[in-house]
Amino acid sequence: MHGSVHVCISGNMGTFYSPDDPAFYLHHTFVDYIWALWQDCWDYEGDPAPTPTMFNGVLGDNMAYAPFTVDTHNVGEVLDLNHPSYGIKYEEGPFFG
Repeated sequence: MHGSVHVCISGNMGTFYSPDDPAFYLHHTFVDYIWALWQDCWDYEGDPAPTPTMFNGVLGDNMAYAPFTVDTHNVGEVLDLNHPSYGIKYEEGPFFG
């Protein structure tokens, strides 16, 4: 689902320069919204997710964003749209309740 949008739009969206395309931000904002909607539909309340088995992933692994910032966040924080450090809140529509 995610990658096919990059390919279908083509142009910069189909390359490593995709952040140069304004559609990149529309697309990724919508992906985040769908993730928030899924979390709400499954009554996700910030409970820790199980450790993933695919790709040997570990939710506690830190991700660095150098050279843009010295801040680090672990994978579990980034996946949790309710985490206070994420700083995001979607307007609640008819699916939220």
